[in-house]
Amino acid sequence: MEGLGDNADFLKLLRGGKVQTIHTQEATLEDIFISVTGRSLS
Repeated sequence: MEGLGDNADFLKLLRGGKVQTIHTQEATLEDIFISVTGRSLS
């Protein structure tokens, strides 16, 4: 998401008035575990 406010294509979409929703994907507990430990439990 870093730098998104400076992305010309993204700003054009927003200014066009056609964006109805924006979704982000939250990290899962598994994603965080792997990031911290460097391994999965599987």
